Amino acid sequence: MALQILEYTSISVDAINAKGVCKMKIRNVFVVSLGLSFFGWSSPGYSADRTVGVSLPEAKNPFYVVMGKGISIGLKKRGMKSIVLAANSDLNEQINNVNDLIAAKVDAILMSPMNLEGPAPVVKAANKAGIPVFFIARKLAKKYKNLWTSFVGFNLEKVGRMKGEWVKRNLK
Repeated sequence: MALQILEYTSISVDAINAKGVCKMKIRNVFVVSLGLSFFGWSSPGYSADRTVGVSLPEAKNPFYVVMGKGISIGLKKRGMKSIVLAANSDLNEQINNVNDLIAAKVDAILMSPMNLEGPAPVVKAANKAGIPVFFIARKLAKKYKNLWTSFVGFNLEKVGRMKGEWVKRNLK
C-alpha cells in the first residue's frame, strides 16, 4: 500500500532543553496517511461519500494538532470528510471516541492509540464492524498485529536509544 503526503507545514513551539527554555522551529512536519487508492477511493466521484474517522490521543500536543489538521485538509482536498476526535490523554475517552466513530459508520479509522493494550477491544470492535483501522505514530503491542491494516510511524526503540546516546554525550 502506498503512502501519500497530505500536507507539510512549519510550526513554532516552546521546547525545554538542558540549558533552559528555547524557541524551536519544526520545519516540514510531514503528515502522512494511507494511500486511499487501496480502497478504490482514488476517483473523485467515488470518494465524495467517504468519511474517515481520526482518533488522536491529545488535542494540545503540537505534533497531534498538526497531524489532525493535515489529515483533515488532505482528505478534504480529495473530496472526503473527516471526523477528528482527541482523547485528552484519557484512555477511556479514546475508547469512547472510537466507539462513536464505529456508530457513525465511518469508512476507515486512522488511530494513534493511547497505549499498547487498552484500545485493543475497541479496535476489535471496528474490525467486527468491517471498518479498517490504520495506526499512525503509535501502535498496539505486537500480539495485536492482526487487528490493524497498516502502520505509519516511528521505531520508538531506536528513538529511545538515540535520546539516551544524546543525553550521555551532552550531560557529562
